[in-house]
Amino acid sequence: MPADPHPAFCWKLNLNGQTAGFLSTVDFPTETSMTFDVSGKMTGMVYDWIFQTLQGQRRMLGGTLITLDTTLKPVYCDAWDSGWIQQMVLAPLDASQAKPMVFSLTLQISNLREVPLPQAGGGAAVQPASKSLLRGTTQRFQRQRFRVASVATGGSRRDADLNCAAFKVTMNGSQNAYFVKKLGKLTVNAGSISPLVMTMGESVATDFRAWKQAGGQRDVTILCLNTALRSFFSVTCSGSTIAQIHPPVPINPTGATDVTLNVSRLAMNFVT
Repeated sequence: MPADPHPAFCWKLNLNGQTAGFLSTVDFPTETSMTFDVSGKMTGMVYDWIFQTLQGQRRMLGGTLITLDTTLKPVYCDAWDSGWIQQMVLAPLDASQAKPMVFSLTLQISNLREVPLPQAGGGAAVQPASKSLLRGTTQRFQRQRFRVASVATGGSRRDADLNCAAFKVTMNGSQNAYFVKKLGKLTVNAGSISPLVMTMGESVATDFRAWKQAGGQRDVTILCLNTALRSFFSVTCSGSTIAQIHPPVPINPTGATDVTLNVSRLAMNFVT
């Protein structure tokens, strides 16, 4: 089989006619769904869309996805009329690794189709030389291959350092602040929120054990601190209850303890 004359390198995502950012991972599992990862290289409108979804708004956006080859030349263009975020997954975070936050979004889209390539300066659209390979297939590339150096950021996010170096947790009913080591994967699917696992030292878990024994709901706020130990992102878990604590009783005072929260409502935002 001959080699693809236009090997895909990355994708340019446009939403409602505006540049949303560049993607290194794209998946079209069906003709009506699309999955891609979002990191700090996206514009503010994408994060605004995520936050609006968490508030219960089903905002519909049309879009195009332009496939760029290894010379960053557009070779394909796929479009859809409208799409909404069905699922948002915040990947697990480990403070010891200081990695950037990554959201994985799954969109439900309508009328996915290949369209002519748009031209700079408003020139006439051009038909691609060959058919798009996106529909019905999965295109995945290692993140380190993403080498687009200059991507604009929106006004909703001024701090480009999204490397999480620490997590500071507060909760109503306590004056204390707690530093936790890890946050487990957090999934929001059509309004349903998965349990959130926080990994902390046993000395930190004391107040959470007291909360579990007393019962009741609390609001928990998690501040993500960057490598300069500045807060840049907040996750608020409202109406939370403790589902379980592992180990169930203190065993090793220097060991790790997992606290699992059931969350009623979720809000996220960048700290300005």
